[in-house]
Amino acid sequence: MSTYIAFLVVFMVVAFLSGEALQRPRTHGFYRFFALELLVTLFFLNLEALVANPLSAAQIVSWILLALAIAFALPDSPRLARIRRERKLDAPRTNGFYRYVRYPLYTSLFFLDWCLLLKRPSWIGAALAAVATLALVVTARVEEGENLRRLGQPFVDYREKTKMFIPFVV
Repeated sequence: MSTYIAFLVVFMVVAFLSGEALQRPRTHGFYRFFALELLVTLFFLNLEALVANPLSAAQIVSWILLALAIAFALPDSPRLARIRRERKLDAPRTNGFYRYVRYPLYTSLFFLDWCLLLKRPSWIGAALAAVATLALVVTARVEEGENLRRLGQPFVDYREKTKMFIPFVV
């Protein structure tokens, strides 16, 4: 019972924090909300299995994906994002993982998504992970359009040099 209450609380907190984005359905934040809620759902669906059988093949791959998720998320901390917004920078970020991918935070969420699925694979979990992945792709595509409108040619040049999500691949 307490797991369900925790799930509802976290679900509602994400909804509350996404309130402004939910009022603007043509922005990347609108789609990101759905990806985050799906990740929350997948987390609570597999909560009991997060540390069960830690040396199984699926768990080892899951731990590797979690490490990658953390690595990609660290450079894009909320503090750095706020500083960037306040300075209203007119060029894409090109430091850290941004040298290789345009959306390291979404890459982090992809890795987290599939990490959570591998904790206890199931058809429901796979469906949630697939829809969350789709929501993240849509989020990035919408943000790509926003960046093109806001940054123009510098973003076009940056886009030609980097991959969207996975360094050297996609």
